[in-house]
Amino acid sequence: MNQRVGLLLLTAALGAAIGFGSFQAWRRVASPPAPVTASAPAPVAGTTDVAAALDAAEPAPANTVIPDRLPALSLPDLQGRLHALDGYSGQPTLFNFWATWCAPCLREIPLLNRLTRSPGADGSKPPRIVGIASDLRSNVVDFLKKNRIDYDLLVGERGASDAAARLGVPLILPFTVFVASDGRVVAIKLGELHWDDATAILDAIHELDLGQRSLAATRTTIETRLRELAGARARLAAEGRK
Repeated sequence: MNQRVGLLLLTAALGAAIGFGSFQAWRRVASPPAPVTASAPAPVAGTTDVAAALDAAEPAPANTVIPDRLPALSLPDLQGRLHALDGYSGQPTLFNFWATWCAPCLREIPLLNRLTRSPGADGSKPPRIVGIASDLRSNVVDFLKKNRIDYDLLVGERGASDAAARLGVPLILPFTVFVASDGRVVAIKLGELHWDDATAILDAIHELDLGQRSLAATRTTIETRLRELAGARARLAAEGRK
């Protein structure tokens, strides 16, 4: 009798253990962990599904901790010469991260070409623009045979993901880093850059360069203005769908 009771208790214990293990496994499947936001290398070819998803989205302004300075990182140009990212100074500079397979990145190129020829509101020098391709050099060379880019290009290949990680943002293309004349990072705009975004940020940077605002106040002004512009575009899009 005692042996039979002991066997029943052992069976019950095993069943409880199996049931608890099954429950824990179900919890892991039903409630997967939150996605990791660390940057990963961007695809370099054959990723039209990613490009289409980015094309359809209207990204929000970057909500991240912006570093004070660019990372100490050098990337090559198309001729293989290395250029230090933190070596650009003397005028406002935009570092635009892009790829040849990214549809919203390609839509930005005419805007960036135009910016290189557009002085500030008070006639100040146009910003310097540096494109950083998260792509293979051969893809960029082929792209330039049929497309015009009027600004400097660096080829990040996998180095672009390292730069993004040091800037504290995921490598979701496109994104643009705005730097003041003295080399301070002022703003990071995730997603497609629009003309009104660019001019609002550059106007704020101009006031920072003149000493009219602190860096903290400039960042707050830019964040507020980008939210307003994104909201206005969302309202126009909603009205257009009615």
